[in-house]
Amino acid sequence: MSARAAIVGVGATPYYFRGESEPQTHYELMCKAILAACADAGLTLKDIDGLVGYSTAFEPGLITQSLGIPELRFSANVAAQGGGSAGILDLAAMAVADGRAEAVICRSE
Repeated sequence: MSARAAIVGVGATPYYFRGESEPQTHYELMCKAILAACADAGLTLKDIDGLVGYSTAFEPGLITQSLGIPELRFSANVAAQGGGSAGILDLAAMAVADGRAEAVICRSE
């Protein structure tokens, strides 16, 4: 029996024009959005076992270290433009359906 995937939480940060988010770094903003998504979903960081992202500046090791996520069972990075958001959702759903992960953060910009 395969698991079914669903979007259960959403997190975001305010939109900033280039350079206006200082002194916050790209990773700080990403971590704030991840924390918001977990809160929205009723999950803790210990529940997260997968990360999928697209575009630039996505290093799963830095994210897990910054947030204290104990272990990743699945991670992937999509280098697509335009269709990247659909691609990361597809990868996350496949990871859940295949049993590779139970709670996957999808990061898009």
